[in-house]
Amino acid sequence: MDLLDICINCQHFTCKMKVMGFLFSKINNFFLFLGCFFLTLIFLSATFSYPHLNFADNDSFFDPFLLLLSLVFLFLIWLTIFAKFHRSIYREYLLFGFIFLIIIGQILFCLVQHRDLYTDTGYVYIQGQNLANGSLYWSHYFFVYPNNVNIAIFFSYFFRLISFFSNQNVLFLTSLFQVLFLDASLFCVYLSLKKFVSKKTAESFLVLSFLYFPFLIFTQFVYSDVISISLLFFSMSGFIWAVYEKKYLAKLTGLVIFSLLLASAVQLRNNLIIVVIAFAITELCSKKKVKDKLIYLIIFIASFAIIASAAGALQNINGFRSSSSTVTPASRWVYMALNPDTQGQINGADGWKYETQGYSYSKKNDLYKRAIKRRLAKYDFLTLINHFFNKINLMFSGGWLNDTNFTQVDSRGETSWLARHIFLVSNIFRPFYVIILLLAVLAVYARLKKHDSSQLDTLSALSIVGIFSFHVFLWEAGERYSMLIIPFVLILSANSLDKATVRLLNFFKKNIPIIRRNRWYLIGLVLVCCIFAYFRNLNFAQQLVLNNDVVQSQPFTRYAMKEDYNLRAGSAMNFSINLPSQATQVSFPVSNGAFSDQFYAKRLKISLINLNTGKKYSNSLNHMSSINALFDPGKYRLHIQNISNQTIPTRMLINIHHANFEPILGKQTVSTIIPSFSFSKNVFRPAVNPRSYNLLWLAMTFGIMGLLMMLINESSRSDND
Repeated sequence: MDLLDICINCQHFTCKMKVMGFLFSKINNFFLFLGCFFLTLIFLSATFSYPHLNFADNDSFFDPFLLLLSLVFLFLIWLTIFAKFHRSIYREYLLFGFIFLIIIGQILFCLVQHRDLYTDTGYVYIQGQNLANGSLYWSHYFFVYPNNVNIAIFFSYFFRLISFFSNQNVLFLTSLFQVLFLDASLFCVYLSLKKFVSKKTAESFLVLSFLYFPFLIFTQFVYSDVISISLLFFSMSGFIWAVYEKKYLAKLTGLVIFSLLLASAVQLRNNLIIVVIAFAITELCSKKKVKDKLIYLIIFIASFAIIASAAGALQNINGFRSSSSTVTPASRWVYMALNPDTQGQINGADGWKYETQGYSYSKKNDLYKRAIKRRLAKYDFLTLINHFFNKINLMFSGGWLNDTNFTQVDSRGETSWLARHIFLVSNIFRPFYVIILLLAVLAVYARLKKHDSSQLDTLSALSIVGIFSFHVFLWEAGERYSMLIIPFVLILSANSLDKATVRLLNFFKKNIPIIRRNRWYLIGLVLVCCIFAYFRNLNFAQQLVLNNDVVQSQPFTRYAMKEDYNLRAGSAMNFSINLPSQATQVSFPVSNGAFSDQFYAKRLKISLINLNTGKKYSNSLNHMSSINALFDPGKYRLHIQNISNQTIPTRMLINIHHANFEPILGKQTVSTIIPSFSFSKNVFRPAVNPRSYNLLWLAMTFGIMGLLMMLINESSRSDND
């Protein structure tokens, strides 16, 4: 080959590389456009579609008009703080003082707030406890849902660790651990952003992430949500290191950290595989050399193989062997995703449609596929699009889980302050949620406009596109799944918060003479708007809403088949229950779904005896699963007896084996059998507490007026300087 041929081949190679670079650039911009588009849809949903809180005839206290006022209020608070302290030598001290106060608040929240163990969280907690206590018995639930095996093993090691110090307050310590683990991950991202991106972006991220209140709510769940999100944050810290570090070896170290931690997060929460795909696309669209891309991908794949092998080894050590015949098929979730009556959310009738008949995996998969085709045939193009919009509203409009059923109780086991005021709290949080979505949209749009993006922005946008597309267009929907996009939304919004703040302040300074001349008109406009907003919602706020408040409960039952407790003929069981306050109803999940209440009423006798007064309460033929009466506070004995001559299967009794249920029953459980029950009372109260309602609008009215005046004075002073 002569010199001319070599030159021609080099030109061809260079030309091909330029074409590939151009194509990858266009692909990158396309995904950024999709990210901007989907984020805009989420932003519009959060602004105009109401959270599904089912209060009275109106689902939202802050309609778009009031939401605008609250957004103005929040922006004015931030602008005033920024204007006064952005150049202060005490800025960093004030920032960490603020974060320290939030952490103290988080710890107090964990002390006074609890979440009943229910459905999946109950299974994970009990399995983790049993493993920690040396029992390798695995509940049938985990053979149906093997995706939750790893999180049960994770918590088992945590329970082993805390058992060296105390077997008391297990739920509090679990929540506290999740809080501190999450906070540590947020600080790691802060340090990486501060070192490689900018100090202002890092500080913005720290403030926004610590103010995202739903993170704190999720620390009450003994489940994979907070742990996997924390690992995702830790991994993003490594990714930032890999992207921005100058030294090649340090880059590879950051990549290894990112890969190992992300692989660990995927093992705990399988749908984070979407982030893995997003990273692969980000790498392919990057401007790195082909050799470097291959090295990165090889390290990435090797890290995943190592973590997958480690997870498999831990499962073997802990005695879990998966069964392909019992695992639920993926088509089941796709089938539920198309349910128009539930907006694609999980549904009992859908969820167990082909699970209880004993079908093989292939048979169930085939039946679900046929059911999917029948369900799709009922949609036309417009109704399918409408269904997708309904799924968007369900998942993203509120920004957090609407966790009002069997959930938030205080340390006495009663319905907590948060559960009683969840409607008000969620709507106060909503403007903040709308702001970070808007900032994220602006961040991606700014990158699109410049036809340039960092790998961090691309990965964030791609992850949001993937999570949105997967759950809206294919998979089952749920408010809890929206949490997966929040780490990326926070990173994007932190990028644009400082720029948006500077632009708004410059606007104030540029127009300060006009604003000062018309400040009283502005104050008057604010006053009129706030008074209008107050009376616009006053009638709704005063509506009396019927609430079923939990007084004392243990709501967990083993619902995942083959684990009903078999109460032998003629046998009886007694349990002690301490009722902290008055209740008007107690309910029991007696049936396993296979038999009617009448079947149980003739064979099972349930009674409650008030040990203080001796008064006895019993179920009747027509009310097998509940007893309606006035229950005074005090100690009760729950008596359950099989009065038939045959064994009775029931879900009211649960074999917890060696698990410590001290958080629920008030002491270390001696028996391995516990009952499922719920004492409650019906209470009428306003949709919004009148005092809270008045204080909210007084704070907003005078807050906006006062902050506006402070901002005008501060802008005038800095303008004169």
